[in-house]
Amino acid sequence: MKTLPLAALLALAATLHAQEADTSTASAATPAHATPTADSPTAAPASENRDYNAADVTPPEHPTQPAAAAPADKNRDYNAADATPPTPSAQATDSVDPADLRIGFVNFRRIMAAAPQRDEVNERLEREFGVERDALLQAQSELRDMERRLETIRHGDAYNELERQVINKRRDVSRRDSDYRDNINVRRNEEMAKLQKMIGDEILSHAKEAGYDIILNDIGVFYVSERADLSPLIIKRLQNKAGKP
Repeated sequence: MKTLPLAALLALAATLHAQEADTSTASAATPAHATPTADSPTAAPASENRDYNAADVTPPEHPTQPAAAAPADKNRDYNAADATPPTPSAQATDSVDPADLRIGFVNFRRIMAAAPQRDEVNERLEREFGVERDALLQAQSELRDMERRLETIRHGDAYNELERQVINKRRDVSRRDSDYRDNINVRRNEEMAKLQKMIGDEILSHAKEAGYDIILNDIGVFYVSERADLSPLIIKRLQNKAGKP
C-alpha cells in the first residue's frame, strides 16, 4: 500500500468536511410542504388580488371556491331566475291590470248629427211653431212695406201718422220675434236633451253588453266600469293612512 504524505491527508479531510457542510445547508434551506397560515409573516393575505406578470405561473381559469352569495334583498324585483315569485299584496290583488281593460271611444257630436231622431225633433218643432213662425214672417213683411211707403211720403200729417205706425210695428215685430226665439229654443233644448239621454243610454247599454271598462268621448270620459274605478282603493288607502278603518 502506498502511504500519502501528511499534507495530502489533511487537504483531503478538509475537502470531505466542506462537502458534508454544503449538503446539510441545502437540506435545511428546502422547507417542508406545509400550508401557510395567516400568522406566518410570509403568507399573503387571502383577499389580496395581485396582478400576474411574465415571471408568474399561469393563473387558474376558474376559482376553486365560488364567491359568497350576496344577502337577499327584501325589496328586489321578481325575475325569471327566482324559484318562487313574491306573494302579491292585498292592494295589488284588488287592482286591475291595465292591459286587461277594454277601452272604447265615441264621437258624441257626430252621433248627434247623424242620428235619425234629430230629424224627428225638427219635425215636431215645425209642427208646434210653424204657425207662429209664419205669422212672424208676415208681420216682418208688412213692416218692410210700411217702411218703403214712408220713404215716398212728404213730411206732413200723413207722414207723421205713418211714422208712428212704423214705430209701433217695429216694436211689435221685435217682441214677437224675441218670444218666438225664446219659445222655440226652450223646446229645442228640451228635445235635444231627450235625444242626448237616448244616445247616452244606447252607449252605456252597448258598453255593458260588449264588456267595455272605459268609454271616452270627444270631451272626456263618458263611462267607467266598477272594476276600472280606482276611487274605492284610493279612499281605502287614505283611511289606512289616517288610521281609520
